[in-house]
Amino acid sequence: MTTLDHAKLQARKEATTKDGPWKIRLRVNARLATTAVKASAEGQKQGVQVGRAWRSGWIHPGEVSAIGTVRLPRGTAYALETQLESHSSGVGIVGSVRAIGRC
Repeated sequence: MTTLDHAKLQARKEATTKDGPWKIRLRVNARLATTAVKASAEGQKQGVQVGRAWRSGWIHPGEVSAIGTVRLPRGTAYALETQLESHSSGVGIVGSVRAIGRC
């Protein structure tokens, strides 16, 4: 989904019910990272947060974070905002859940 200093923010989605919200599973893979990183994610509708946000805490090179979840209603009005940052830089993306693969 996103990379920074060879660390990856990885995401997969799964349906909670046939028409219910998506459950987005996220983790930080820092096995090949050159520096410590942390990540966050939240669902949005027109720039306003919906539901709970997820934050990984600092993940050091060689480690993989625990899996976190964000629930996001279905529909084109909703987006997932993700951020991956180190002590000196960061990258953020707001995008559709459509681009995320299924579990």
